[in-house]
Amino acid sequence: MTSWAEAGREAMFKRTEGGFIFRAPGCVPHHYLVSEAQKADILKAMRPSMGPKGLLIGVSAALAIGAGCVAIEALWTWANGYEKLDQWIGVVFLWLFLRIWIVASGRKFYDRIGTILLGARPTQLRVTWRDRHETNARLLPISFLLSAAIACGLIFLWTENQVFDLGYLPTFPMNAPTRFMAWVSLVGYGIGATWFFYLAALKLMRKRGFTF
Repeated sequence: MTSWAEAGREAMFKRTEGGFIFRAPGCVPHHYLVSEAQKADILKAMRPSMGPKGLLIGVSAALAIGAGCVAIEALWTWANGYEKLDQWIGVVFLWLFLRIWIVASGRKFYDRIGTILLGARPTQLRVTWRDRHETNARLLPISFLLSAAIACGLIFLWTENQVFDLGYLPTFPMNAPTRFMAWVSLVGYGIGATWFFYLAALKLMRKRGFTF
C-alpha cells in the first residue's frame, strides 16, 4: 500500500515522451525533464534516511522545541496576567517552529538533489495541480482517503461549533489566542476535508470511467 508521503513524492513527476517532467518544490517551482534513472535518484534522495544519529538529533530537536514552546507559553501567560498556562500559545509557537524546520529541511533537500539535476534540462512543460491530484487519487487507497476526509470533517464541525457557538456541543471560553487557533483549525481542517473528499470522488469516478 502506497503511503501518503510516497504518493506525494510520486506526484511531483509526470510521464512525458522520453522521460518525466519533474516539479522541483518551492514557492516558485521549476520544472525539469529527467530520465528514468534520474527520477529514481531523486526519489531516493527525497526519502527520509534516519539512522541512529539522525534519530538522536530528531528526538533532541523535538525535546528542545517542546521546552521552548513551554517557556514561551509561560512567559506569555505571565506577561498578560493570565491565571494559568494557555496551551494554545504553545500550539501557535509549535506551528511556527515546525514551519521553520520545514523550510530548513527544504534547503537540505535542494542540496541533495542539486547534483542530480545538473544534467537535467529545464522545460516549459508543467506538472499541474490537477496532475498531482490525479496521481494522489490513483496511488492512495480509498479507505485512507475516506477515513482522512471524515476525520477532518468531524474536527471541522467541532471547531465550527466552538467558533460560532452553535450549541451542538459544549463550548469553552476563548481568549484572543484561542480564537485565533480555532479559526486556523476551522480553515485548515475544512480545506483538508474538502481535498480528501475530492480525491476520493476522483478515484471512484476514474474507476468507473467517468471524467470531470
